[in-house]
Amino acid sequence: MDNFLGSLNHSSLCNTVFLRQLCALVGDRHLCNSLDCLKTSEGQAALFWWEQNQHQLEAIASSSDRVNLEPGSSTERQTKERIIKHPISAQQQTIQTPDNREIAFPQWVQQEQNPQNVFNWLWRMMPELRRQQDSDALLDPQHYILPDCPIHSYRATVSAIAGAVDFDERGIVTQYPYLLLFTFSPIQDFIKASRKFLDFWAGSYLLHYLSAQLCWFVAETYGVDAVITPSLWGQEIIDALLLKTYPIFRESFQELSPDGTDPLTRFKDRLSTTLATAGFPNTITILVGSSETAQQLGETLCEKLRSEWIAIAQNIREGIPDHPIPELRQGIRDRTIAFLQNPQNHKRIEKILEEFSQSGGHDEQNRHDLENWKRKSCWEWRGLWNAQIDQTWQPYWTAVPLGDPNTSLMIEKNDDDQLSEDWIKKPEKVAQTRVNNHPPTTAEKMLYTTLNNGTWWGSIQSRCGQAIQAIKNTITWAIPISPGVRST
Repeated sequence: MDNFLGSLNHSSLCNTVFLRQLCALVGDRHLCNSLDCLKTSEGQAALFWWEQNQHQLEAIASSSDRVNLEPGSSTERQTKERIIKHPISAQQQTIQTPDNREIAFPQWVQQEQNPQNVFNWLWRMMPELRRQQDSDALLDPQHYILPDCPIHSYRATVSAIAGAVDFDERGIVTQYPYLLLFTFSPIQDFIKASRKFLDFWAGSYLLHYLSAQLCWFVAETYGVDAVITPSLWGQEIIDALLLKTYPIFRESFQELSPDGTDPLTRFKDRLSTTLATAGFPNTITILVGSSETAQQLGETLCEKLRSEWIAIAQNIREGIPDHPIPELRQGIRDRTIAFLQNPQNHKRIEKILEEFSQSGGHDEQNRHDLENWKRKSCWEWRGLWNAQIDQTWQPYWTAVPLGDPNTSLMIEKNDDDQLSEDWIKKPEKVAQTRVNNHPPTTAEKMLYTTLNNGTWWGSIQSRCGQAIQAIKNTITWAIPISPGVRST
């Protein structure tokens, strides 16, 4: 009975968080009122919580990009044409300011009671709906002074913060956000073991796949917006996982896709190139609430990495009986024996032996090994296989609070029109900015009427990287011993 009540409390807590994130993602009360899941008592409580804390959460999201200014006057937004410039290359482009037309949500979205389902749909589809209305909608920046963050990306950051913090009725922080950095290695050694171009692709794609699976695990547990880097929006492998988990999204994907299909269909019809392209990094940044949550997630991701890798190895060793590709229905041992025993492969086998001889191998020994490999009893490999699989990856993680957990997230100027130096020292002590002129700058102190912990976001991200490197430096590495020629 206690376990049942505990699961109910956890489910209720998750619903509350997703309802708050939903309010933060939409950011418009009129649109929120069109969603049935926000019309319940729990939804109304989440909407009230959001309106009470909206200013603070949006300010932190703005400061994370070091521009915590008003979004712009109404006349500025009403200007039809705007010139935006890339913050690095300075290349400029003229865009049409999108009209603030109302978005029509599908009926099932409006009536859906599960806030996580609604949130995931809005996170993925709402920017696409705006792009259907205005072709430049995805380029429209949150702020024209530093136009490197589009509105939909900014709203996702706001919703991530909303899911990681909490306040009591007095506005005091009761749950403090933490940045979690997770990574795993080796990367270069894993890829450079490749002997052929196909091995290079396979090694890179395995790393990409493992990282994508870890990101998806976080997305399912804490929300797709909780993964700060890499961005999950528009990633076709994430779209495929979304569609696999939520089949009701299929019609929306088809309506918004230029070719009228969806990610899974494109993959099955071999029309997709991005699903077969490695792009995810091995380093993931996640925003979570509380140090306990960060520790639990870090340890869980370590185990998730290991279990995903073992599952891949198991499929290779034993085969996948119901796989559509016939060759993959057998394990690697049975496929190898079938290949060696097939007379039609004689020329290919001779070519392989020739390649090994040219690279310094002994032809007689190689032929003897191939004869042995035709018999299952000669495959004494399980112990070595398991040892290598178990020790392939070394995961690391670290978490740093987004400021001092014992202080408020934001302050205002005092009666002397000054920002509290005592408060400024506390997030800086956590961030340990590696520049002489740490934030806030003199200009920011003069310009801003409020200051929040988002100003130190970049410095805290760097602090996470330093901590990860320190962890790596404390590990004593041992070279694994494996007899014989190692095969890729």
